[in-house]
Amino acid sequence: MDSSISLVLFPATPADTCSSQIGNHRVQIFSPQGQCVSFLAAGMLKHPCHLFVDSDDHIHVADHRNQRVLVFLPTGQLIKIFKTGELNPLGVCVNDEGRVIICGSQSKNAEITDSEVLIF
Repeated sequence: MDSSISLVLFPATPADTCSSQIGNHRVQIFSPQGQCVSFLAAGMLKHPCHLFVDSDDHIHVADHRNQRVLVFLPTGQLIKIFKTGELNPLGVCVNDEGRVIICGSQSKNAEITDSEVLIF
């Protein structure tokens, strides 16, 4: 895919904006003025196709080709990795109860409950 393609999400706090760059295999953090201020997971990701910032400002990244979801603090520190097995995640979000929901390929989806990935 073209490395210029990105998905942008505005976090729960209006301070910064995040962007996942599919072709560059990284997540960029932008200031409100549009300047890139940092990178997350450079060299760790293969096709990060979606991200979600929850109410605690944790950044959840759907790492499609590595079949996992990574969770980062706003500082860039990796705090969790959820392996999704056969599921290639295309999207991720967190509901009001704090459950992580994953949208997958081939009509497969998953929900993470207490660090367990349930595919349905």
